[in-house]
Amino acid sequence: MVEKALHIDVVSDTICPWCYLGKRRLETALRELKLIYTDVNFTLRWRPHFVAPHLPRLGVDKKKSYMKKLGSSKRISAMMTYMQSLGERETPPIMFKFGGKIANSMDSHRLLDWAFEHYGSGFQTALVEELSKKYFEEEASLGEHTVMLDAISKAAGTLMYQAKCGNDGSSAYQRSIVHGAREMLSSASDAAIRGARVVAEAMFFSQEYMLSGVPAYVVNGIQIIPGAQDPATFVRVLGKAIQQMPHRQPQNLPRALPAAQIRCHRRAALDTWQTAVTKECADCCDRDGKENAGNCDLKKSVTLSRL
Repeated sequence: MVEKALHIDVVSDTICPWCYLGKRRLETALRELKLIYTDVNFTLRWRPHFVAPHLPRLGVDKKKSYMKKLGSSKRISAMMTYMQSLGERETPPIMFKFGGKIANSMDSHRLLDWAFEHYGSGFQTALVEELSKKYFEEEASLGEHTVMLDAISKAAGTLMYQAKCGNDGSSAYQRSIVHGAREMLSSASDAAIRGARVVAEAMFFSQEYMLSGVPAYVVNGIQIIPGAQDPATFVRVLGKAIQQMPHRQPQNLPRALPAAQIRCHRRAALDTWQTAVTKECADCCDRDGKENAGNCDLKKSVTLSRL
């Protein structure tokens, strides 16, 4: 039997409650689909999006941010009650809480990119779950590296448990993953290079698929499912996509962004990631997005080698 492959790029933000809700619903649907379509290999990759790119890295009070956006305590209360009622219906339930800080999600997206690069799709998905729990259920701030490192440790522990790893060497391996994540998060060069790549990837998916919001689900690089659909809708739409699939590996997305979409930036301008993606170097890039050889600190950094 020739195995079919169904790949879903999940475009989401780690501070978007609908993205967490959509994750839970998609996973419910995938459990059912795997029982129906036993010859299909399902794969996920989590892609970045920024719902609030203006936020500072260390964050601001979440309720004050909601007040600025929604305008009244009554609307905030209605939103919280509604999201909590939706979360409680899921399996397992999501216990939404709305205290703490909301922070810029850049570092969490850097971490997810690193997780996929080094440990693959399963680990990245487990990390999305742990980051979501931290932020939405434990009121922790994703602007704090200690919070994200704890999420990395728990995600690694989850995967080792699922793989039925013994105690011998597993703790050391878990610590090595956390150490690697800590080194990455504290690296100024990674913040510049990986940060630019993450932003470019977010722009690519938004523009290529004309996304107006998240979550969004790109199926085999062709079909788009918008929003946190209920599990039955996911099952119906993805099932139809599977039935229409040829018995071959789907076409991959482009491995790099078009050169015209690439902009180079000097490291001196990288105090914040917003600066990194908005300030062009007149002496480094021409109008076609081509690099002035040897002058750019971020040359080729937005090549999406893992697409």
